[in-house]
Amino acid sequence: MVGFNNVASLARDAGIKSARATPAMAIGAYDATPLAMAGAYTVFANDGVKIDPWMLASVRAANGDVISDYAPNSKPVLDPRAAF
Repeated sequence: MVGFNNVASLARDAGIKSARATPAMAIGAYDATPLAMAGAYTVFANDGVKIDPWMLASVRAANGDVISDYAPNSKPVLDPRAAF
């Protein structure tokens, strides 16, 4: 019912860009960096929303004032019920 195409599409949406719709995906034969895998797993922790990993949340002055804020990119990729 699910099929390789749907699984590969979800993996690509979650950030694993090398995933292809072949039987090899069942054993995890496609490569991904640890950073890409960390981003892909955010889908489950955030109710189906993928959050791209980012290195810097904000820049602050010595007294604590915010100089610049950086927000991660996010997009819904999975039904929240399925992510739960």
